[in-house]
Amino acid sequence: MNGVYLTIDTGTTNTRVTVLKDGALLAQAKSETSVRVSAIDGDNHCLKQAVRQCLDEALDRAGIGWDQVCGVAANGMITSNVGLCEIPHCTAPAGAAELAAAIQSVSMPEICPLPIAFIPGVKNSGAAVDWNNFEAMDIMRGEEVEAMALLSHFAPGKPYLLVLPGSHMKFVSVDREGRISGCLTSISGELLAAITTGTILADAVRASSPTRSSSMSRPCWQGGAPPPAPVLDVPASRGVF
Repeated sequence: MNGVYLTIDTGTTNTRVTVLKDGALLAQAKSETSVRVSAIDGDNHCLKQAVRQCLDEALDRAGIGWDQVCGVAANGMITSNVGLCEIPHCTAPAGAAELAAAIQSVSMPEICPLPIAFIPGVKNSGAAVDWNNFEAMDIMRGEEVEAMALLSHFAPGKPYLLVLPGSHMKFVSVDREGRISGCLTSISGELLAAITTGTILADAVRASSPTRSSSMSRPCWQGGAPPPAPVLDVPASRGVF
């Protein structure tokens, strides 16, 4: 994609803004203000301020002005009820075409001088949830964009199971047509953060946690090579979704 574009990725823990020019990364800015802050505060005032500051900071680092920006896109929990603009989920199966068709462009001049294209999340089912089917329901916001990006590095026409670590770890099933067919969620990341910062077990957990190596802190793949670990063939997990 030619031109300068900004992406906003707000999750449970952080907000990140990335500046891209002709598909290449120019600069990034990050804030620890996230939807968790909105949920605790009961409003999104701090999140609005953080997004605006990250946008300006990222552009400043890239040496680019708003007059050069072609568009702004946002994904993740920023599209939830504790984000900036709640966007309904797409119902699985959903791929790039379904996600693109459901994007909503919203003007928020107090945050960004250009309309923001909010990318929806994906939910497992469109059926009403009750005691008989609640275990089949799961949702994602943000991981659908990660999944589409990962799939671009793999051979089409095959089913995959993507393992996406984070505050809320996701196991995302993808069908042969490259569409997300469902997901399972674990809150293990958020639980670990809570235990290590807010309980009597904090010292013990920190002491027993493995040290993060330099190789772990690098991107999953470089130079266009596909990521080696977080993708599994689906047949072994058939029936989970």
